[in-house]
Amino acid sequence: MIEGIDVSRILSLGTIGLGFLLALLAFRLLNREQNIELPRNEILTAINRFMFFSFLLCITGLTSELYRIYSSHNYNSQPPTASLPQGYFTLLQPDEVPSASSAAEKFLIQLDEGDYQTAYDELPGQVKAALRFNDFRTQAVRLSGFTGDFQERRYYLGHKGVGLTPDGPSMLYYITFLSSYSEIKSAADVVVLIKNDNIFKVINYYKL
Repeated sequence: MIEGIDVSRILSLGTIGLGFLLALLAFRLLNREQNIELPRNEILTAINRFMFFSFLLCITGLTSELYRIYSSHNYNSQPPTASLPQGYFTLLQPDEVPSASSAAEKFLIQLDEGDYQTAYDELPGQVKAALRFNDFRTQAVRLSGFTGDFQERRYYLGHKGVGLTPDGPSMLYYITFLSSYSEIKSAADVVVLIKNDNIFKVINYYKL
């Protein structure tokens, strides 16, 4: 989707890399919209949301990195908080990959098939409390319009790190697929999950 840029390598940097790609995508969308004689307000609103979210991702990544540096220097006599990863981002454990990637792919297949209601119903309660179904469906349809029809997808990378959710800080699991669509031959689908009672639930996703 982004010519001349190794998307998978940038995504391996974690939240900061994802924030950079979203910011770049927002810039390209703005540039495309400038070539239209009558800019579309709904598209400009969506781009503004992209830009704001990419900024939040970069701030989250920077905060995590500062925490990692602080912990590695062991300024305090107390060990780092046990619930936080010692590194910035870590790869998923081998036993985590099958269930996490399966949950992520199931969600993407539901979107590919236009089964937005089922995809929404299976989201965690904290997400549905902050996101109405109509807004979820509108965003999904808009993204599908950019990418076109699904053609193929394969698992590429799984990593995890602490991030923010509607209920506060939590361990987030990022599953990245390399995908192909009718309008975008080389794309990346990133699905973000949380794990409750050993069950992975989708809380967000991106198409890059």
